[in-house]
Formats: sequence, C-alpha cells, structure tokens
Amino acid sequence: REAVNRMPNLDRAFAHNLGYATFFAHQRRTNRGLFALLCGELPRLTAGMPKMTVAAAEPWQRCLPEILREHGYRTVFLQSAPLAFMLKDRFMPAIGFDETLGHDWFERAYLRTRWGVDDRAFLEQAMTKLESLRAAGEPWFLTLLTVGSHHPYVVPEDFGPPGQTEFRRVFGYLDNAVGRFLQALERSGSLDDTLVLITSDESAGDLGQAPDATVGVLSQNWGVLVALAPERPRGVVTEPFAQSDVPLSVLDYLGLAESGTHLFGRSVFRRYEKPRKLFFGNVNHHMLGGIRRGNSLVQCELEGRRCAQYRVEGGRFFAPSLKRLGPAPRFEEQIREVARRSLPPDRNAPLALPLLTNPVFEVRKRELQMVQGISQLALEPHEWIEVELEAEARGEGSVALNHSFELDKNNKPLQTRTRIAAGQSLRLRYVFASDLPVSTARLRTLAQLEEGPGVDLVFRRRSFVLRRVGERPAEGIQIETYELDPPAADPKALSAQVVPMPHFAGYLRYRQARSLEEPGADATGE
Repeated sequence: REAVNRMPNLDRAFAHNLGYATFFAHQRRTNRGLFALLCGELPRLTAGMPKMTVAAAEPWQRCLPEILREHGYRTVFLQSAPLAFMLKDRFMPAIGFDETLGHDWFERAYLRTRWGVDDRAFLEQAMTKLESLRAAGEPWFLTLLTVGSHHPYVVPEDFGPPGQTEFRRVFGYLDNAVGRFLQALERSGSLDDTLVLITSDESAGDLGQAPDATVGVLSQNWGVLVALAPERPRGVVTEPFAQSDVPLSVLDYLGLAESGTHLFGRSVFRRYEKPRKLFFGNVNHHMLGGIRRGNSLVQCELEGRRCAQYRVEGGRFFAPSLKRLGPAPRFEEQIREVARRSLPPDRNAPLALPLLTNPVFEVRKRELQMVQGISQLALEPHEWIEVELEAEARGEGSVALNHSFELDKNNKPLQTRTRIAAGQSLRLRYVFASDLPVSTARLRTLAQLEEGPGVDLVFRRRSFVLRRVGERPAEGIQIETYELDPPAADPKALSAQVVPMPHFAGYLRYRQARSLEEPGADATGE
C-alpha cells in the first residue's frame, strides 16, 4: 500500500534488517500495547479497565523486565512524557524495571510541553543513558517510548518547509530523530553487541485514506516491527506476528526461552510451518477480530455482535481491499470467547492504587502540568471508587490545582478547582458509584502556577481504591471532605461542580448497549 507519510530512515532500517510486514498491534491505546509488548499476554480486547491499570497494583504475570533482571540485566524504562499518566510510574517498577524515568529526567529539549519533550531531544538523551549502561559492563535492557507523533504532537515550529501538513511534519521529525539515533548507535558500536527492536504500541492506521471503511479500521491494528541484530540478518518476514510475541522473542534470542514458557506467542526469530490464530481489538471502534489459516480474517463490530469474514490473498492482511466471504460462526464465537478471557483477573479484594511514588510535585510553569492521570477505568453497578488527595503547598506563590472525574471529555460528574497558596494544605475525599455499568472513565489532576516563583506540592496522601465487596454508597459523586487549612479568605479558592448521575443516564445506556454480548443472552456485558 502507498505510504500515507513516508519515513525514509525507518524504511531504510526495515529494508536493511529484519522487517516484519504483517505485525499486529492487538489494540489501540498505549497502556494496552505496552502491556502486550512487555508482558507477553493479550491486553484487554474490549472496553473497560486495562490490564496495565490492574497490574500496577496487583501484578500476576512475570513480565520481560522481571525475567531479565533475574538473569542479571539492568532494566530501565525511559519515556519523554510525564510518568503519572496511565500509571506508568506504578506499573513499570511493578513488572521489574530497576529505573523508571520520564519527563522530569530530561535536562534539555528543542520543544517541551506538558505532553513531553520532542523526539529528537528524547533520543539524543536516551543515547547518553544507553552509553552509561554499556560503560557499566553488565547486561542491560532499555525500553524507550517516544511521544511526538501522538496527538497533540510535540514538533518545533521551525521544522519542515512552509505549508507542509501537520502529519508530514510530525512523522518527518520523528523519522529524522530515528535516523540520527540509529547513526549514533552505529558510531558507538552498540549495533555490534545489542539487539534493537523498533516497534509501536498502537497505530493510527492509514488516517482515513482507504476507500473501504473495513480496511481503514483494520489498518489501525497494523503495527511496526524491525529487528536490528549484531549478526546483521536481512529480509522481509511476511508471516503474521503480534505484540505479545515480543517478550518471548527477546528471551529466545538471548537463549533464555526456558524462562518464558508461561508467555503467550511465538518467537519472531523462528519460522513456523503451521499457521496460527491471532486475535485483536479496537476500543476506539468497538471492534474485535481474528485471523486463521493464513488466509482468513474475521472482523466483528459492536464488540462481537455483527461479524464478517474476508479472504486474504497472498498473506496480505492489510491489503487495500478484502473480498467478503460467508459467515464463520465457530470462529466468531472463538473471538468473543478470547475477548472475554482477555479481561484482567477477577478478584474480590479492593484494587488499591497508592499514587504516591514521589510525594513532591514541583510547580514552576504557568501552563497546566499533569500531576496524575488514571484512564480507562470501569465499574460494575456493585462496585465503587474512593479517591483521596491531601497536599501541602510549600515555597512562594500559589497554585491552581484542578481535579476531575470524567466519563469522557464532555461528561464530567466532578470538577474541582482549588487555589492553594504556600502554607496551606488541601484535603479532598470523595466516593463515586453508578447504578448503570461504567465502561470507561478517568481521573485527572493538573497543576498550574498562578503567582510567585514556584511552589512544591507535598502530597501526604494520593490514593485511588476500587471496592467490590461491602455496602455500596449512593449513586453519584459524594464529596466527604473538601477543605483548605488554614481556610482561604477568598471563598472562590474552593470550587466544586458536581453533576447528578441522571444527567448521564442516556450516555451510560448507550455505552452499555455497545458492550460485548454474552452468548444467547439479550443483555450485554463483559
């Protein structure tokens, strides 16, 4: 297929090394892709609480970083965005990373926003970290996550010719950064003794270029995988592989495959005669899918309700067009069953996330900064959440601290805005419950400097608990505590907007109607 945005440096790496032409991203969303890439297990294929969120508090899988650490590897996770978003500050240490570094670690940038530092600055400083790991003389494992090609994009204004489209600027800048990084790896000798995998946590697909809507949605599961190995193997691999294959593949390459017998998948460094089934989803389009026999693909809308089978010619699962076939009821049911089994472990114990990896949050900027973000929460009618924030402001000046509980960007049961001055402490505690299932929700806490040179927010408590057993509170947001100590002279220093749950009933019923249908049942549920 014709490239939407050409990336010559990545194309060159693909052509001169092992390039995987049929690499499946199991899902949309970074936290689902990272879970599969690091833990060798299917992410949650349907809407609702991602496995990464649950594993941040209750890990059940021995993931790749932990296995490598057991074999003497120094394990490091480095990303350009703030770690608080999607709980990476909790998840990465929980699965075995010795170091987990994010936005605050970077000393310089060509462009820095609250979303992160630009890709060029990120990879340049990642190279410095890599060289320090090599100099230590011990085996190491480094995972890098860029951010510039994800909306809202982080690209310097002066990059690219005038009039160039935003997407071309974004991917051009990323490709330029990747090219520089690969050259630095070559100059340093790293490619002579290091396995390098270039891959993707998710895909935006062909950006609406395909005339066939089915093909367009499917393209959002088309991921990237390029393997650069010291032996310098070269070739294009057309056999289908997926994100969950990566951990076992790394262990296989290192001769440690026996330590990964509990992982899903196949090794991308081996060739298999017998085709297998692969499964994937797309929470943005409420889609489930699977492939089988190497020449058949089934795609299901409404998370399993309406399915269609397509013939795949020559193993080209992401071809510009697909020929529709008759129904495949057995495989359709298998797709639905795999989706049900892809949910996190069902436990009665509360899911408790003490969000206090670093109790001090420095506020030095006049634009909003992410303090904490938990996304893709899900609640059943018998469950409820408890949230508590307790912070003291130290330094000189004042801070606007915004906290919200959101069903989506347009449906927000709770929004608070607090003006907290140095010397004051804030306490906020509330509970939330719903009589209807909530398939997705999120918490966000943002801070912005209002006055003075800078304020440190020292958190004594920052917690989230999802409870499953006991007497559930009444429906809606119930604020139990919201106060400043000492109290502010300005009554507007504390502002809370609570919207009653009946306002969202139609929205929640709509979301519920699109959830995964149980076999033979009229009602739907996950």
